[in-house]
Amino acid sequence: MKSALMLLALLFAGCVQQGFAYEGISVSRVGDSFLVSRGGVNIYFEPSGIPAGPAVADYVFFSYDDCDKESMIRISNENTTVIGPLKCVEGIQGHTYSMGQTDSLSFRDGTVRISSVPIEKGTGDKGNGYYVSVGGKSVYFIPASDSVPLVKQRIDVAFLPDAGPAALLKPKVVVPTMGNSDVFSKALDGSGIQVKAI
Repeated sequence: MKSALMLLALLFAGCVQQGFAYEGISVSRVGDSFLVSRGGVNIYFEPSGIPAGPAVADYVFFSYDDCDKESMIRISNENTTVIGPLKCVEGIQGHTYSMGQTDSLSFRDGTVRISSVPIEKGTGDKGNGYYVSVGGKSVYFIPASDSVPLVKQRIDVAFLPDAGPAALLKPKVVVPTMGNSDVFSKALDGSGIQVKAI
């Protein structure tokens, strides 16, 4: 029994990469996805390549139609809410919401608020980026995309594919979703924006 528990701990340690914390927001990598935790709420963005064992999701966000449903199953239970474009979420049982490119949702008496923004890859795939507010803290998530919509709301942590929009969005912290973190650090030097690569 003891060796089985040790093996589980090692497996879990291998799939979760050390991240960072910023003013009550915890960010880490699990498989190829990002896990954001705030006040006991676990949010996964773009779950992919997730082995068994990580923390159960309260919310799962997919941006494009080609979503990894096997990874989603590994982090879900009967209370998990799954959000994404219609072609991605159709057929998923449970608390499932399809969002268009400019929709809004709220949960938990308004303490969790979500807005989608339009994004597009060079292949012509259209999808959603997300602005998520949890308990007064905000996260802006844009995966692989040729454009980053600008939002007026305050952003604590932004996940962005390109450093350029970060200077205009002015998040407190930016996490690169694509590219080299050194490019972000150089581009944002002196801006007061922290760059965190995980």
